[in-house]
Amino acid sequence: MVTVRSGIDNPESYYYAFIVKLGKNYYLDYYPADKKETENADAFFKAHYIPMHGITELISKQMKRLKLKQLDGGYLEKLIRNKQIRIQHEVMPDGDFMITASTEELQKYLIKYSDVPEAYDNGNASDYTKVN
Repeated sequence: MVTVRSGIDNPESYYYAFIVKLGKNYYLDYYPADKKETENADAFFKAHYIPMHGITELISKQMKRLKLKQLDGGYLEKLIRNKQIRIQHEVMPDGDFMITASTEELQKYLIKYSDVPEAYDNGNASDYTKVN
């Protein structure tokens, strides 16, 4: 389990996280962990709560440094809209895309586009350094 705090005044968030090797690259697959606040939620809330996976490319610079690059959802959306890729998805009422593809289908996408710089949101990369 991974704990994330996005700022001093923000509460902690908890995620399950797994490292996966696809092709020649490593990825961090993460999704929200159940929280005590949602354990006692009513059935209506639970029916509308969808814990979705997030995928980031994991680049190890050295044993003490790590970089995470998030996928660019806009790039994937462009491929879908231009019919350059077929990947199972749903279009939400607000026009956003929700990818509903199988694990195998997602893995094929990641392998195929792993070397395409536009497939990643380079403005949303994070660098981490081990402190001890």
